[in-house]
Amino acid sequence: MSPANSLGFTLIELMVVIVIMMTMFAFVSPLGIEQINRAKAQQELHEAIRILQSLSTKAYASGTTIKLEFNNNRIIARDLDKVRAWQFEQLYFSNQTVNFNRNGYVDSSYINYTLSEEVRQLNLMSEIIINKGAYTYAP
Repeated sequence: MSPANSLGFTLIELMVVIVIMMTMFAFVSPLGIEQINRAKAQQELHEAIRILQSLSTKAYASGTTIKLEFNNNRIIARDLDKVRAWQFEQLYFSNQTVNFNRNGYVDSSYINYTLSEEVRQLNLMSEIIINKGAYTYAP
């Protein structure tokens, strides 16, 4: 077969292209997986903040106190006779207890958490009260 009549690719050429693509994929895929894990971790943090905001609103609306326990990857909420728990995969807390009073305010300003192997603090007043809106104080 003469080179002028060649209309396709040889098996060697296809194998070289596949090897190049697999090499590129081997370098890119860990970065993509890391980005997905970071996005999941951020999503869990936002979910935890949403849970805290809803518990603050519930304490205010019901006029009761809610006790929160942060333990490893769990948040446990206790109010009157109900106990609710939320578990996370990538969000971890040091052992802490926070109380929402009947006005929806917390007795502690910060909680410590670990996200993506980095220890951080969450400012409860700015995340829960300021972003949610102002409450009326009822003594």
